[in-house]
Amino acid sequence: MRIFNEQFKELLKLYPNDEGCKKALIFLEQDVSPDNSKWTEERVKKFIAGLRFTVKKRNPYFGHLLDKVPIIVVSPNDPHIQTMAVDKDHNLYINPEFTQNIMSGVVPGIFDDEAVNANKEEEPEEGTYYTLSEGEKVFLGIIAHELMHIFKDHVARMTESYRRMVNLGGNPISLWNIATDAEINDELIYKWGYSLIRDGIIPKPDGSLEIGGQVFKVRGKTPERIYREIEATLPPSESESGGSPPPQEPLQPGDIIYDEASGRYGEIVTIDKKTGRAKIAEITKEEAKSRV
Repeated sequence: MRIFNEQFKELLKLYPNDEGCKKALIFLEQDVSPDNSKWTEERVKKFIAGLRFTVKKRNPYFGHLLDKVPIIVVSPNDPHIQTMAVDKDHNLYINPEFTQNIMSGVVPGIFDDEAVNANKEEEPEEGTYYTLSEGEKVFLGIIAHELMHIFKDHVARMTESYRRMVNLGGNPISLWNIATDAEINDELIYKWGYSLIRDGIIPKPDGSLEIGGQVFKVRGKTPERIYREIEATLPPSESESGGSPPPQEPLQPGDIIYDEASGRYGEIVTIDKKTGRAKIAEITKEEAKSRV
């Protein structure tokens, strides 16, 4: 932990009144358990305290958010939290065995060279993020992922209308989780150059996501819209939930619409901000399917 202690001293020069930094530095300087093979609750918390420097320097609002988020390290055998998770009260839960697997390289990561290089040019200082090990980068990416769930308040936005489950790889998974993970991971990997778990909900470099053999464009879309577009392709047995229909977002240029009365499809070209009137270009059914 010596390198992190030195980083915190540098951080204190940037944030001399940051009480969180001062407390974290004192915490890090305490004795560490000699057993380096086990990621205990204390070791996990000390490691995250050390990473605060990297998080705050790379994404300041993430760093300040991490200052405020209660971190709860659960039992390695916890049946509900086997990786990391957040709840509606913005608590961050971490399984230490999962941390150990990440840090040992058991869990492979994925990143985008172009985004990494672009961010590296904006962060010319040596040290910090780019000198971390691959395991540390993936761990930090997952921390950023969970903070994004909190920052975007995804748990609170999951109303009764967004509780459908789908089968993914033979396992039931929340469609809302797929939509929110797609939004977050696309931004973290291809905009900010973070590393994440390879077998997660990972969009392709072009911002598309393949689910059930179908490809959906997710880049720049809200999770509500991603959810709605995926749900529209599900068979009735999977898309019925008994809840009320999801609230509809305002139409945007590029949206595909269908007129039941005429049986015609169209694409929103422009929308007048004053009148709300939309200019629509008629397209074929095949074009509509391909664009969705």
